[in-house]
Amino acid sequence: MYQQYQNPAATTYGQQPQQQQPQQQQPQQFGQMQYNGQQFQQPQQQQQFQQPQQQQQFQPQPQQAQFGQPQQFGQPQQQQQQFGQPQQQQFGQQQFSQDAMLQQHQAQPAGPSMAEFIENQENNEGVRFSWNVWPTTRVEATRMVVPVGCLFTPLKKRTADVCPPLLYDPLRCTRQQCQAILNPLCQVDFRSKLWVCCFCFQRNQFPSNYTNMSESNQPAELFPKFSTIEYTLARKPVVPPIFVFVMDLCVDEEELNALKESISLSLSLLPPTALVALITFGRHVQVHVLASEGMRKQFVFPGNKDQTAKSVQEYLGVGMKAQQGQGGLPSAQPNRFVQTASGCELLLQDIIGDLRRDPWPTQSGHRSLRATGAAITIAVGLLEACYPNSGGRIMTFVGGACLYGPGMVVDDELKNPIRSHHDIEKDSAKFVKKANIF
Repeated sequence: MYQQYQNPAATTYGQQPQQQQPQQQQPQQFGQMQYNGQQFQQPQQQQQFQQPQQQQQFQPQPQQAQFGQPQQFGQPQQQQQQFGQPQQQQFGQQQFSQDAMLQQHQAQPAGPSMAEFIENQENNEGVRFSWNVWPTTRVEATRMVVPVGCLFTPLKKRTADVCPPLLYDPLRCTRQQCQAILNPLCQVDFRSKLWVCCFCFQRNQFPSNYTNMSESNQPAELFPKFSTIEYTLARKPVVPPIFVFVMDLCVDEEELNALKESISLSLSLLPPTALVALITFGRHVQVHVLASEGMRKQFVFPGNKDQTAKSVQEYLGVGMKAQQGQGGLPSAQPNRFVQTASGCELLLQDIIGDLRRDPWPTQSGHRSLRATGAAITIAVGLLEACYPNSGGRIMTFVGGACLYGPGMVVDDELKNPIRSHHDIEKDSAKFVKKANIF
């Protein structure tokens, strides 16, 4: 059966094809494969991708030679070696292409790293965060040593690739506990004009001024390249800046004169629309009337009594009802204790120029009674009564520790020194607990 099978490629031992001439065999060229003296010409590309199929095609022949013809087993091995030559050439060719690609990749300039990108964004936008990654779990949030915050540079000159200030109010989340602003991370439904907050997943409706919004016409808040957006609010601030000067009169004449000169200079540098108030204190606290009423007036509070915003409102006759404007917001109209810097400049300069040391007598071996805590409490109560939910600055000028009333840290006798750090650690300081509560 096997003798009748004629295969010119698989011959028996001692038989050679008549056309085969091993001595005159030409060397194999690149792209040519030889099988028992017969050359098969194939393109290089087909040789690279079809070589495994050719090996599978000639694998059955050595299996036929195993039955009665053991000498034929050596020929396929020689053929495999011949077929291995193109593989070596292919491997060298592939290695050369990888080296060329590596050299080409190294020749291209590398992009900026993440640290360089963040630094460029900070320089362009003027915003720097304490963390550049938001905590994703509650455990990560509790392990943060420094809370998430940012430093913002107002009125920074913006480059061309930064979004210009938007001339409308930001769109906030309707959930009262969230109040997040629309940003590129929020999901937007352009058909129904809805957006989902990325913090609390609250569904919010777009206002009427976003009617023309579409996927091809998106507002600047949804552009991913604008990581920082500055808004120019349409409404002006209702209340101008408020400055409350709280002066300590329990100092010597030289320090008091220097203080009066400094405050007079600072008053001349304030904007004309700024609101100012004056409070002086020693053993008692005086709230000066800055309105022109024909004579100078002041309201005196005892320094040993803790005041509240309600008590200050009732005693001075000021409050929310007298200053309430449209929409329940406080109006910018000044009262008799808080006046504009331009309207009370002359009267305020005269009051400050006539200030003297606290007239309350000081005994020998005792300190001057200084009711610092009561003065600050009255200043806070004045702002809360006249301008609630508004910004203000209380500037306190003191010459020593609080010795009288709420917040005192030492008594007036000179033989009793002020508490030290060791006294606080040993819990032997007399007034520390009450001062902390205050």
